[in-house]
Amino acid sequence: EIYTLSLHDALPISSWAYLFSGTRGTGKTTTARLLAKGVNCLGKGDKPCGQCENCNAIKDGTFMDVIEIDAASYNGIDQVRELRNSIWYPPAQGKKKVYIIDEVHMMSNSAFNGLLKTLEEPPKWVMLILATTDPQKLPQTVRSRCMKLDFHRVAQSKIEEKLWEICQDRKINIDDDALTLVARNADGSVRDGLTLLEQCISSGDVHITREMILETLGRVDDQVYVDIVDGILASKPEKALVVLETSLQEGKDPREILNGLIGHYRSLMMIKYIKNPEDILNMSAENIKRMKPQADALDISQISKGILELSKTAFDSKTSNQPRILLELVIMKLSMRLIDINRAVSVKEEGGFAAVNDSKVLKGKINFSEDTLKEDFRNYIEKTSERKEENKGKKSSEAGKIPPFEGDRKSTRLNSSHPAGS
Repeated sequence: EIYTLSLHDALPISSWAYLFSGTRGTGKTTTARLLAKGVNCLGKGDKPCGQCENCNAIKDGTFMDVIEIDAASYNGIDQVRELRNSIWYPPAQGKKKVYIIDEVHMMSNSAFNGLLKTLEEPPKWVMLILATTDPQKLPQTVRSRCMKLDFHRVAQSKIEEKLWEICQDRKINIDDDALTLVARNADGSVRDGLTLLEQCISSGDVHITREMILETLGRVDDQVYVDIVDGILASKPEKALVVLETSLQEGKDPREILNGLIGHYRSLMMIKYIKNPEDILNMSAENIKRMKPQADALDISQISKGILELSKTAFDSKTSNQPRILLELVIMKLSMRLIDINRAVSVKEEGGFAAVNDSKVLKGKINFSEDTLKEDFRNYIEKTSERKEENKGKKSSEAGKIPPFEGDRKSTRLNSSHPAGS
């Protein structure tokens, strides 16, 4: 909104070169078209009026003096030479000749160098608008010649409001939780939110539910993550793996389940340490109440371990042909979270420690209380300290002895090799 007002107020004295940067779907190209309308509008009131001949032509894409270029394919020095030659022709219909170069970071270095002079001293009737999602790839010489505007992600509440208006105009009934799910998965991109909503509307249903959104996204229901974590907390991997198998049989992507589990652990962390997590997590009170026992059963170290293990597995799954096996393995690891502690525990044997057999731990044949663990570790530390003191004493006693002089050793060898009287 601030950029819109700034551009609107600066229309009479607008710059000749702009750089619009920001993530996808935040309105860079749309704002560029609106700016092109503003400088070519024939209306007498606020510009752009959206009703004059030029505004309608730009909207329909038939205005000759607004040229949109895709830099992904128009990225060579030859194309820039054509651009440099064409800008010297005055506009045919409007007041300004506007060039909108989208994804400008895809241009080659030679193309950027050829564009520098045009950016610095263009004809008075030319306006250049560069749009990119990665401004850091642009040379500093190009960025310094443009008026830069950064487009940020759109707030989820605004996306929900816009999507709700669209549904009302089309007489589509959409549940509140479904609308929230669409806006959350848009991730600040209005275009992604509109695309997802359009996919659901195209099915022909006039009532859109949360289940329809999940099916369209290929996402897993939150209850699946709750059941998997229940199995992990109970150290019952068979329960968690059965739930996982059911989801995979329904066609869910194991990589998507991995990312969902990471988000679930993050939600548990928020529920555990934040008094009212509803607004932060965008979750209903029922879901939070359902996850509260899990959050209470985990401490921060276990949550941290879960997030790190799942994140590492998610990274490895990107290059793996068997992401399902990696997912099953990490569930087994998290389910047996006490194995690492049990492995570190040792039984005193002959003044030292003997490792506990993993199979015995798994079968529950050996159980250690917290007091027993502390006592064993305390004894281990004391025993280690005693051994260190003994080693120090031995070294000091050896250091007190004076070694024989090297010359005496040589003379002894000489005398032995030359017997008396020889």
